[in-house]
Amino acid sequence: MNRLKIWVGATLIVASNSHCIAKENKELPNIILIVADDLGYADMSFLPQSPREVHTPQIDRLARNGLYFQNAYATASVSSPARAGLITGRYQQRWGNYWFGHGGLPDREVTIPEYLSQLGYFNVKIGKTHMNGVGDADHPLRHGFHEFFGFLDHTHSYIHLSHKDIERIGGEKNAKLAHYGPITHNYSTIDYDDENAYTTDLFTDKAVQYIRHTKTQPLFMFLSYNAVHHPTYENIDKYNRPYGIKNQEPWNPQTESYNEYHNKKGLRGEADPSRRLRYLACLDALDKGIGKVLDAADKKRNTLIIFMSDNGGTYNTDACNTPLSGHKFQLKEGGIRIPLIISWKGQIQAGVNTEDIVSALDIMPTVLEVSGFNQQLVREIDGQSLLPTIKKEKSNTNRTLIWDTNWGWAVRKGDWKLVVVKKNRQAEPAGTALYNLKEDIREEVDLKEKEVEKVKELTEIYSKWKQNKPGPLTPQDAQRFEAKI
Repeated sequence: MNRLKIWVGATLIVASNSHCIAKENKELPNIILIVADDLGYADMSFLPQSPREVHTPQIDRLARNGLYFQNAYATASVSSPARAGLITGRYQQRWGNYWFGHGGLPDREVTIPEYLSQLGYFNVKIGKTHMNGVGDADHPLRHGFHEFFGFLDHTHSYIHLSHKDIERIGGEKNAKLAHYGPITHNYSTIDYDDENAYTTDLFTDKAVQYIRHTKTQPLFMFLSYNAVHHPTYENIDKYNRPYGIKNQEPWNPQTESYNEYHNKKGLRGEADPSRRLRYLACLDALDKGIGKVLDAADKKRNTLIIFMSDNGGTYNTDACNTPLSGHKFQLKEGGIRIPLIISWKGQIQAGVNTEDIVSALDIMPTVLEVSGFNQQLVREIDGQSLLPTIKKEKSNTNRTLIWDTNWGWAVRKGDWKLVVVKKNRQAEPAGTALYNLKEDIREEVDLKEKEVEKVKELTEIYSKWKQNKPGPLTPQDAQRFEAKI
């Protein structure tokens, strides 16, 4: 088990005694962080803009019992850098992580579970990791978790989960391309060869098991579903049947390359009138899983539940981001604005919405504050605790947030958002645009010519933020960079 890396000023201290860092003795809340993958901003049926075909009674249940954030953001429009920002509470660009393959999660960075372990928490990671690390540096057990059940890559087959599946597809090389294979448990693997084995169900069942059986310690669980990420064309019959669909034919290496297959099935290279239905079947499984987790959590006292998406919904699966423009991969609102719900019975007024501007960076300071961690021993972070918003002690509608993908950047301050795309990328054309999101949430009216001073102000904010940050680094480069600061 890792020992915690606590920062006091510029001095690194390794703490081994949990009693020295808690503010006071108190009943520690259980904390369950549920992260969906590529969930559409509108694809929750409690929302007024939700399409009529969406039915998410369990997510709706969570919203009825908690606080929904209308202006919540990921730190990136793709999962790897966004997840690094989430787990550390720090802009991942601090160590050169801007996009896929940049920076990873260096061992030097302190994570939520590394802090919580010093308070006696039992930390469990279930599902997707995707930190772009190298070898064990990518592994949750290297970053404060005591148990891990899931996979390390950016995606995984929902149904091909055994060594037999690897053999069927022609060996390890093909299996790596198609993301076939067993589920990882800590540093070992477990085969699931049952025709009804499905990652969403497996992750749900494992989460419920840990919730029920963790009784002597407070629990921190990071439940990171791969739903509703591609390949949504893979499902099991009990979820397909209500939508009248069947799975697409699996990849056959004898007839085409994996890139050819995936470009057609996963990247909209061919028409599929059932694509939205496949997404909805995947969402249905996710929602039912969340319901089982909520049922188990209801039997535990004092449980904080956070539900969010890692980034915006993707065009490739027909996720719906209404009324936002754009999608995953882009700096448009549809790429970076995310669903976020927080529920804490007895602590949060039920069924409330807020327009406060918040970030995934805020999850760490929120969790540390509710657990009573001594904030003076927390390394410099970029997030802010959400407790003042939760308790209605403070409104934060003039927040400044920044995004940088290396090929473009954006700044939101209050109602204003400046987007600068340096070169055409991800169907987002190069150029500069300024939007007033309060009046133009769809980002249709570019005001840069009328609001020259606002463009200058937001540009200066970005330039100041960018100082002392490296450009994109490989994971190995990031380790060396962190060692110098």
